[in-house]
Formats: sequence, structure tokens, C-alpha cells
Amino acid sequence: MQLSLAHAQNVTALTSLWHQPPKIFAADELVVDLATCPVGGRGQVAVPASAAQYPLLDNVEGMALGTPWTSGRYKGWHPLYLVSDDNDSDDQITRLYSLAVKLRP
Repeated sequence: MQLSLAHAQNVTALTSLWHQPPKIFAADELVVDLATCPVGGRGQVAVPASAAQYPLLDNVEGMALGTPWTSGRYKGWHPLYLVSDDNDSDDQITRLYSLAVKLRP
């Protein structure tokens, strides 16, 4: 999702957002859909039995933004790391996603 807080309302004084109108929330825009990422690559991709339709998609539970690259094709862009875990389940697989993102000023 792409999210801009440039025109967002200050809600720090509110005790709850529960009954607030929709206009109070920041608008977002989908910029990448993990369900559309290609499967495969140099090696075999592990696929849990329950993920026949979207083999790489899982519940992303962590995210970290890295420092910008200083050279190469993505100079000035940041690595964005996403992680999902297997929840100690035989039907899930721990995954680490790495994306290149260009931040807007």
C-alpha cells in the first residue's frame, strides 16, 4: 500500500476512532499485490499444501525499511523486508520477502 499523511487530520487528541467518519482516515493505494508475485526462480519454491492458488502468499507479520542503496539500478531506493512465520504449523512456511521501494518526499 502507498500511504500519504500529507493531508491527514491530527487525531492524537481523540480517545477512539471507532465512531469517526471515514474522511478522518488516511487514504491508501495498493502498489504491490503479493498474490501476483511469480512463483519460482533459481531454485524450487516450497509450497504449503493449503496454498495451491497463491503459493507465496501468507500472513505478513513483520516489516522493516532498510537504508537506501548507494549504487546500482536502485540507487536511492530502499529495501523493504517483509516476513511471515510458520506459526509452528506443518501447513505454513516461514518466508522473507525483499522488495525495492522508492519513497516520495
